Amino acid sequence: MKRRGKALGMALLLIMMTVFSVVSDAAMVKADELLIKLHYHRADDNYDGWDVWMWGEGADGAAYELAEEDGDHVATMEVTPGTTSVGFIVRTADWTKDVDEDQFIDISEMVSGTVDIYVESGVKGYTKEYGDDAVTGTKLSGAKYDGESAVTVQMTGAVEGDLMQAFSIKSADGVAVTIKEVTQDEDFVYQVVVEKPLDAYKSYQITYEGTEYKVVMPSVYSTKEFEEEYTYDGDDLGATWTKDSTAFRLWAPTAQAVSVNLYESGIEGTDDLIESIPMTADINGTWVASKDGDLNGTYYTYTVTINGEEKEANDPYARTTGVNGKRAMIIDLESTNPEGWDSDGNPHAGEGINDAVIYEMHIRDVSSDSSSGIENVGKYLGLTETGTTTENGVPTGLDHIKDLGITHLHLLPFYDYGSVDETKLDTPQFNWGYDPVNYNVPEGSYSTDPYHGEVRVKEAKEMVKTLHDNDISVVMDVVYNHVYNAGEFCFNVIVPEYFSRVNDNGTYSNGSGCGNDTASERSMVKKYIVDSVKYWADEYHIDGFRFDLVGLLDTETMNEVIEEVHKDHPDVIFYGEGWSMQTSLTKEGYSMTTQTNSTEVPEMAFFSDTLRDLLKGNTFSTTEKGFVSGANGKEKTLQKCFMGLSPEWCTTPSQSVNYASCHDNLSLMDRIIRSTPEASWRSESA
Repeated sequence: MKRRGKALGMALLLIMMTVFSVVSDAAMVKADELLIKLHYHRADDNYDGWDVWMWGEGADGAAYELAEEDGDHVATMEVTPGTTSVGFIVRTADWTKDVDEDQFIDISEMVSGTVDIYVESGVKGYTKEYGDDAVTGTKLSGAKYDGESAVTVQMTGAVEGDLMQAFSIKSADGVAVTIKEVTQDEDFVYQVVVEKPLDAYKSYQITYEGTEYKVVMPSVYSTKEFEEEYTYDGDDLGATWTKDSTAFRLWAPTAQAVSVNLYESGIEGTDDLIESIPMTADINGTWVASKDGDLNGTYYTYTVTINGEEKEANDPYARTTGVNGKRAMIIDLESTNPEGWDSDGNPHAGEGINDAVIYEMHIRDVSSDSSSGIENVGKYLGLTETGTTTENGVPTGLDHIKDLGITHLHLLPFYDYGSVDETKLDTPQFNWGYDPVNYNVPEGSYSTDPYHGEVRVKEAKEMVKTLHDNDISVVMDVVYNHVYNAGEFCFNVIVPEYFSRVNDNGTYSNGSGCGNDTASERSMVKKYIVDSVKYWADEYHIDGFRFDLVGLLDTETMNEVIEEVHKDHPDVIFYGEGWSMQTSLTKEGYSMTTQTNSTEVPEMAFFSDTLRDLLKGNTFSTTEKGFVSGANGKEKTLQKCFMGLSPEWCTTPSQSVNYASCHDNLSLMDRIIRSTPEASWRSESA
């Protein structure tokens, strides 16, 4: 019996066994596999647009399609060895959730086979059943090297038999490690003592009962010795083009070999390799190569050899890419400049941040309604069109924005992000854009041609130029606190796990709630963020930056970002979400860019959730009234907020961003409707 109806009565098993959980690149070597089959049932039988987002504890998530199996709608996930807990969210592509919180499936007892999970729409919890092939018992849930002599192994139960025969260890290139002894601690923890210390720059696997698991190695990336030897401070990372030749420089200090691959097209998987050029090791962990001739428009990737394994990756310093951002493109940036670009500038130069009137907007949304009258729907160029109106003559697009009387237009992320497939733009797709893939590349879905890298660059600049010509400064929403997929992010492929913070047990730090946190305190991550923000200000004439979850970035990095940008662009404004969140810093002595640390970043402004909640009511209680919906007793505090005298962390009015609505949570209008069901003013449109 499927027992769907009993899902309501099942207690959600929140056994999040993070201790010694293994990052997602462990490999299974025996034929048996562990599968989760999540059966989702809706009373209305409408499954259009629904899928299941699942992730192993500490790993990145992915969407799993609901396929029909024997009348059920089932999402199937193959689980990484060692995983003891799997999270899931039943959702639509625009992140409408069936149940509003993350849920977790305890599989600590599962060794192999199938686990059937039954979920009822709108009901928290699940029913779990084992398939006929299910094997339960003891398994290895994680292994970590202590940096000296032993690998600490966490099991889910007791190991039976000869301990010296239970485990074996080898390096990624297949060299066996001699085990000296194995001892047992309490709570199913074992110490596997090795005869010789393991190499801190290599990867190792430990095998138990035919299955390989990754050994978590202590990170050397944040040590003083590593940074002194491998911090590169040059300004030529990436591909530097001239008409006569192109020079390549890549930072890859742990690689044994690197080559640059030249392609005819930017389409991943296309068999159009021109040549692969070996690179030469150079200073501070960088690798260099050059190629004569005019390579403008040629696509490229890097192949790095680490621990004897070759991996191909995009260039972290790519200036533009082909479709879906898989291959970088060498580009003559000057050729993409619109007419008059040399004289283009911030129309509100000389004005302080206190005078900024900011309107947040999504590039796709502003023109996507059928009544907009805009020709370039959902594109950068949609914001360059004037004279557009609805059938009733109401101004739309750029003309509507001008009528608002704003000074700055805050555009939701338009660097290259990963949640929209640029090869399927005829299919309805939507995302806010908080899924970074290529930080220095404009998003291709907003261009008229995502296949040719120069088009997105040219059209993004035309958008900025047109807004400037219409007295509107441009703020770019940036998301340096996490990436779309940490394991696949090009920086982490080239230098494994360098860009992201990793917990002591090998899982990614997850203060962002997006699966990974950026290790901004590391020298080459800091340099990357500083270089990236400065590049957008220099090359695209961006007038301001709104930092998503900036409380996950350290104050030293943010101060350097601001200092470097202000050298050439003193009027650029900086603000962000200064919420305090837990994250696993890889160095000591760093403070985070939060509201409470505002005095440490004097030129950074922060959103005032104090004012927001006073106006609308507490954001976590959608029915609570605020000042605008009739709540009393808030007047004096509101007055202090508007005068810059509150909240307490705000030591100067220039650091407090007063706002009522943004893309998060309910809009002001929706919130008023929710909190005032008794109101008589409601119009038909409301």
